[in-house]
Amino acid sequence: MESLLGAVHMAETTSRADEDDRTASPIMKGGRDLSQEETADTVDGPVVQKGATARLPKLPKSAPNVQLPLLAISPGQALQFRLKLSLPPNTKLTEEAPSSWFLTSEGSEWLLYEQNLFGEIEDITRQPAISLQIPMSCLSAEAVLSIKVCLYYCSKDSSACIMKGISFNQPLHIVNANQGSTAPVELTYAF
Repeated sequence: MESLLGAVHMAETTSRADEDDRTASPIMKGGRDLSQEETADTVDGPVVQKGATARLPKLPKSAPNVQLPLLAISPGQALQFRLKLSLPPNTKLTEEAPSSWFLTSEGSEWLLYEQNLFGEIEDITRQPAISLQIPMSCLSAEAVLSIKVCLYYCSKDSSACIMKGISFNQPLHIVNANQGSTAPVELTYAF
């Protein structure tokens, strides 16, 4: 019998009357067995390495895009974003479906190398913090960092639940002069 340890397999879970038809097979993409590819070690969430891809959730098309003002930064500088989100009255986060934040940077993926790209949101009243270290070797003087949030929440009085999302788009201008420390960027939104 072949050992399944160390390999990534995907089990088919379609509804069928005969459970013996369910199978587990390696995840394939473009004829390559992705279960045999090198993976990055992680501590708190996905870490991007050159050539690696991360599977992040997709926001609904109805999710608003908030454009933030241009931020001048320097290579090696640490940035912090603080989520200041509020839910509608008489609602609470859903425990069964974890809410989360994640980072993307379309066209400037180098900005995300070796970064923590994902985090769960367990309590929005604690204003979750998201940290990012600007790489010392920047491939461009301009980049846009997107901080995306997916929240699953329910009415406190019933079992009616909903998923909502938002994208905060932070344009960055990278300069060689040391910018010093910057105050945390507050990402405020009321659902």
